[in-house]
Amino acid sequence: MSASTIDAHRQVYLHTYPIPWHVINVSAQQRADYEMLMQQPLNPQYAYIGASTSLTRQLPRVMARPAGSSDHARALFFLPLSPWPLCFVTDRALRKMVKVDYWQPGQSSARGQLPPVERAMDAARFSSRGRMKDVSTYPHSRIFNQTTHTCAAYERAVRWTFEQPTWLRAPERHLWIYEFPHFLRGALLVEQRARGCAESLHAKMALGILLAQEDRLGDWRQARSLNHLIIIPFYSPPFFEFDASRATPTEHKDLLAAESSGSGVVCHRFDRGMRGFACDDEVMRHPNQVRQALKMATTRLAGGSLLSPADRLSHYHTHFLVRKAALYNRSNFCLVPPGDSTMTPRISSFIAAACIPVFTVTRDYLPFQSLIPWADVSLSANATDLLKYYSINKRRNASAPANTSATGSENPLDFLRAMPREELTRMQQALLSARYHFLYRDEAPSAAHSVAHELREAFGKRGEQRNHTHRVRPC
Repeated sequence: MSASTIDAHRQVYLHTYPIPWHVINVSAQQRADYEMLMQQPLNPQYAYIGASTSLTRQLPRVMARPAGSSDHARALFFLPLSPWPLCFVTDRALRKMVKVDYWQPGQSSARGQLPPVERAMDAARFSSRGRMKDVSTYPHSRIFNQTTHTCAAYERAVRWTFEQPTWLRAPERHLWIYEFPHFLRGALLVEQRARGCAESLHAKMALGILLAQEDRLGDWRQARSLNHLIIIPFYSPPFFEFDASRATPTEHKDLLAAESSGSGVVCHRFDRGMRGFACDDEVMRHPNQVRQALKMATTRLAGGSLLSPADRLSHYHTHFLVRKAALYNRSNFCLVPPGDSTMTPRISSFIAAACIPVFTVTRDYLPFQSLIPWADVSLSANATDLLKYYSINKRRNASAPANTSATGSENPLDFLRAMPREELTRMQQALLSARYHFLYRDEAPSAAHSVAHELREAFGKRGEQRNHTHRVRPC
């Protein structure tokens, strides 16, 4: 990137709207509860909302408007309102649905934990199969806007934003931090085909730039290339961070770490109703077989360590997360198994622990492609070899006598043992140098600063594309 381009990018700032409490129509107590939740330290058990709440707080500061500047032509626009904490404190039906006891301000919960906001988000995630079916039809059914993905209070604030002159002039320069961008983009795709414009609240949000940890539509690469979608890393608790001041990564004792939260994984199981969801990757079409192959290969490799919780619920408890952090910190390589989607909180935790990620999924989905040389700080395991290894071992285990231990073909992870010590050291040091991109912390540099860099790049690219692409407009 040239010096002139860098200078131009530095001039891009974030115009932050005031939160329109006067139209959100919540009580003073609910507003106070929301603001308190936004300022509370993040609970280690809730990785999914950590990124959105952190960026909602930090981006207005990191991309603040320069003093004396009023040039909206260089601005991105942002409503600094995080939907999940707001919906948690305002939507009683949502809390009742997920059986969450409302934590009162100034009181400790029964277990001394912060309010389990993410349990409300879990309900939204599991309900999205039906919602995506609704998105994929036009006209949308009457329940289209009655969704647990947001709530009435948040949607009133969004509609207020749509009434602002700045949005009417430049909806494509509005930024939305939203955990389910495929829901918004699905609505836009359907309405664009049917009407040639964006009609619903969801589709109008998709006209802007969406920040999200994952996207489950098959055209995500196109959306990213057009700067409609920016993938951001998951939040990882601080106790995963390798302390480089006390030891060097090469002092890790174990070769390889693998961790499993279960085998009931289906490619994007929450969005099966939407045509075009991204299951075109071989690994994501056979996630359970690949996960089983990784477990087999790890246990049969000298220096391999496997950690599994007693049940899926235990996987999220803080004490088990601490055990995972200890495993990652003493391992040189950490396997990234396929999950319900390509991105997973494990990736952020591996990088924080200076444990070289070994991906079984495509690396072009990863965040910060222009900032992180992923080929220098990570490795890939061959999916075809893993599936073949699983198939051979499954047949041999099934035919082996009960008192024997069957072994399969050549271990597809053997290449990790062959890595020269010098190369291992180089990769771990490169990982330590790059890991700040994944750390949501208040001081610079951090993930928020890397996201700001991505947004400034997106601003410049979208300006170049404006004359070459058809722009969808609101109806």
